[in-house]
Amino acid sequence: MKEYKKEGDQLTVFLTEKDIEFATELGKKRSASMGHKDTKNSKNFFANKPPWHRHVVGAIGEVAFAKVTGQKVDTKTIGRGDGGVDFKNGVQIKSTEKKFKPDLIISKRQFNMTKGRIYVLAWIKLPVVEFVGWISRNEFDKLKTLKRFQHGEAWVVKHELLNKVK
Repeated sequence: MKEYKKEGDQLTVFLTEKDIEFATELGKKRSASMGHKDTKNSKNFFANKPPWHRHVVGAIGEVAFAKVTGQKVDTKTIGRGDGGVDFKNGVQIKSTEKKFKPDLIISKRQFNMTKGRIYVLAWIKLPVVEFVGWISRNEFDKLKTLKRFQHGEAWVVKHELLNKVK
């Protein structure tokens, strides 16, 4: 089976069981290194999910991005955040399991504290990951709108405004 498929504006990555196991273990390891607690940049908003779940979702997006770009997933940043940079050139992968095509959402606090320069939105639909789009930090700053969620305020850019993956 092909590892990824590009059709029009859509890039879909197919993960193997081994990829998913690797991401799951990495996510759990990252979470355990912080005692599975919320931190200033990472909060658990998944109702009825274990506290490490958000780290697994993030790691799955990173594994999919690594498969497409040939880059390595950071397995060394344990016990502290990555400063908002997952890959070279300031790329930050934002992953979600939303039921419907997601918008890019970044909490106000996280946006202000991190130094990511490019945000890539990964939509997790295991064993598939779809890259919805990407946006530079400058573009995000111009297009973002404030939304109040139960857990606090966040910046949102509609998925239709994201640059298509080439």
